[in-house]
Amino acid sequence: MAYDYLQAVRDDIAQEAEDDADRVIEMYRDTEGGPRFEDDLTDWLRDTDITGNLSGSRTFNSYESQQYVNDNMDLLHEAIDDDYVSEETVGRWFLDGNWEAMDVTIREYVLPQAVHEWTVDGGLEDLLEDHAPQAPDAAGPAAHGADMQGAGI
Repeated sequence: MAYDYLQAVRDDIAQEAEDDADRVIEMYRDTEGGPRFEDDLTDWLRDTDITGNLSGSRTFNSYESQQYVNDNMDLLHEAIDDDYVSEETVGRWFLDGNWEAMDVTIREYVLPQAVHEWTVDGGLEDLLEDHAPQAPDAAGPAAHGADMQGAGI
């Protein structure tokens, strides 16, 4: 089975958002959930382990990266066609055997789409619901069997 970059990045987004929920929620509130939210989230995630951008590798394993890239040459061609990366750069990476750079590039290329899909397909909604502030119990302690007089109140 071929490696699915889009699904892998979406899964990583969900995990990163859960791990740093406060930051994602704050970003959502700061942007009032508008279109800038996805841009800001994408910019932040680009510099996390999701893409491997900061370290230059996501897998830290050239063979594994090579397998992923070989299974997804269409995405690498698409990134070139969309002027995300130059043909010359990819050619140099290929000649140098720098599969990890190609892997990182593909992950960065699909990141905006993965963020959008995670946002509109319920990932954001689930995060906001799971981390919503809990309202105090309206029934109060008496509803839970507390004896108000015996408690000195």
